[in-house]
Amino acid sequence: QDCLRYIFNVVKNFLTGNKSPVLVVLDSNHTHEHVFNELNCFAPLIPVGSVIIVADTIIEEMPIDYYPNRPWSAGNNPLTALNRFLDLNSNFKRDERWSRRSLMGEFIFKNYAPSSQNIGLHFEPYDSFINPPIIKDEIINANPKNLKHITVYLPSFDKECLEKAFKSVADVNFHWFLDTVKEVHTVGNITYFPVGQKQFNHSLIHCEGIITGGGFETPAEALYLGKKVLSIPIKNHYEQECNAAALKKLGVPTLKDIGEDFGQVIENWLNKNIIYPKMQANNIPDTLSYLFDTYNR
Repeated sequence: QDCLRYIFNVVKNFLTGNKSPVLVVLDSNHTHEHVFNELNCFAPLIPVGSVIIVADTIIEEMPIDYYPNRPWSAGNNPLTALNRFLDLNSNFKRDERWSRRSLMGEFIFKNYAPSSQNIGLHFEPYDSFINPPIIKDEIINANPKNLKHITVYLPSFDKECLEKAFKSVADVNFHWFLDTVKEVHTVGNITYFPVGQKQFNHSLIHCEGIITGGGFETPAEALYLGKKVLSIPIKNHYEQECNAAALKKLGVPTLKDIGEDFGQVIENWLNKNIIYPKMQANNIPDTLSYLFDTYNR
């Protein structure tokens, strides 16, 4: 609360006499109480036409135990605070455009750190300065094999729903990596693994395919190894949905939601003859040379 009071006074002094719209971003402590207090503190200070961005409202959609070491969770988070605030304050309204497109993300990309020279990494070269993904040496030097199991890393999805789907595909073995697992153990066609880089890399190198989110590193490494990939981005997660859109453009199967038919979806994915793109590995010395040459001009 002392920190909030200090920030409140700084913002108050900054905005004194200002009548132009401002952009306020709330992204610190994500508990209902803290965010609700932030909204009530800053709302009277900002002029008409201003925007308040309440970050990480996606916490409400995460499993109840997804943040085991944090005081926030489903039912106690920025979205519950925002909903309560809007119920009590008719001077503010929810801008539904922000739920369809991350204007904040685009604003930051364009204006936060503008530069005259650019360099980036992605699945394919959308521009001359876009380079292939960096692949770990362990993956580059691996001798990939297909031991017919499916590696799974989906930390943001309901465990019971996934478990039911995996069990329904009884002739497929799954290596499932979970934060809540302490020791490797097998039940039926599912082997449960604790999250760890060494075991995960071994499973990935020897799998038939991987079911994962909309990250960047894991799909890139899987495609480099020539594995099947099924990408399921976290809903409304801007970066993951952008990555999934890029993968889909390359012909990699993606899903928006996991439904009751997920087991059948997995079977169809495995049985479908899909030509996956071959991912190149970044030539790190060349990339560094480009970076240093460019910025030394």
